[in-house]
Amino acid sequence: MLKLRQEKSVVLFNVPQKDADMRLDRLLGTYFSAASFGNVQKLCRKGLIKIDGKRVKDNGTKVMADQEISVPLSLVEGGDKQEDKAKKNTYQLTNVDKKAMQDMTIYEDDHILVINKPYGVPVQAGSGHSKSIDRMFEAYYGADNAPKLVHRLDKNTTGCFLMAKTREAAHNFIEAFKKRDMEKTYWCVCRGRLREGEGTCTMRLLKQGGKGNERVEIDAEGQTATTHWRKITSSADYSWVEAKPKTGRTHQIRVHMAYLGAPLIGDVKYGGDKGRAGQEFPKNKMFLHAREVSFDHPITGKRMKFSAPIPSHFETVFGLMGWSADDAKS
Repeated sequence: MLKLRQEKSVVLFNVPQKDADMRLDRLLGTYFSAASFGNVQKLCRKGLIKIDGKRVKDNGTKVMADQEISVPLSLVEGGDKQEDKAKKNTYQLTNVDKKAMQDMTIYEDDHILVINKPYGVPVQAGSGHSKSIDRMFEAYYGADNAPKLVHRLDKNTTGCFLMAKTREAAHNFIEAFKKRDMEKTYWCVCRGRLREGEGTCTMRLLKQGGKGNERVEIDAEGQTATTHWRKITSSADYSWVEAKPKTGRTHQIRVHMAYLGAPLIGDVKYGGDKGRAGQEFPKNKMFLHAREVSFDHPITGKRMKFSAPIPSHFETVFGLMGWSADDAKS
C-alpha cells in the first residue's frame, strides 16, 4: 500500500521497491483512477508532477525506488486503485499454464530470463485482461521474486522477450535499450511485393491516444524511427521480410511496412483492407515475430544471442508458400 502524505493541494509518496524502473505514467495509472495516459501527460506539460522536487516534463520517465513523487490532489481524489489492483493481480496458474511457461523459456540464469512470448498474451495486463506475462510469472515465482519487465512487445507479437530477475540486471537492461545496444531481428509476412530487395525506412513517428488506444502516425513532428529491412523471399502477392529496428517506437515495424506498401498480414489497423489475410491464411492472426535478439549480459558483459522458434501460424503460411527457415540464411 502507498503511504500518501498531503501538503496543501499536493499529495506525496515514495516509489515502492517493487515498482522501480516503471514508467511514471504507468506507475500513477496503477494506483490512481484519474491518472489516465492523457491526464498524466497534460499534468507533466504543466509542470504539476515532480520527482524529488523537480518538475517532470516526460510522462514516460522511469522512476527509481524511494524517489519522492508529488502529484496534484485532484489526481488522487479520482480514486485509489490499490485494493482493486491487489485483487486483479492475483492470477491462478493452471497446470497448462505451468507447462506453457516451462516450454516458453529459452534461457534463464540468476539474473535474466529469455522467453518465447506466445501469441495473444499481453506483456502487462490492462483493461479486459486478467492473464498477462507479468501476472503469470508473478504467480509462478511469487511477488517478491518475480522477474521484472524491461521492454514491451505487442499482445499479438510473438518471440524473444527479455525479463530481469534482479534490480541491477533490470537497470542495465533498460540502459542498454536506451543506448540502442540491443540487436533485434523480426520476421513478418506482408502483403505486397516490395520493389527493392532491401532498404531503410526512416519516417518519423508520432504516437497519439491513451493506453490501449494508441495509434501511430507518420509525422514530421514525431520521434526519429529507423528500420532496416530485407525481403527474404516472396510468392504471389506476399513477402516474407526480415526487419531490424534501430529504434524502439510503438508499432514501428507495422507503420513502416505499411508506408512501404507492404503492411503486415492481419494488421488491419495500419494496412486497412490490404492487411486482411486471405481465406487460406489462419484467421485473426497478425504476422510479426521477434525472431532473434543479441545483447551484452547485464551483469557479466558476455555477448549473448538467442532465437525463438516460429509460431504455428507462421508455419502454416510457410507451408502454403513453400518457404523454409533456411531461406533466411541466403
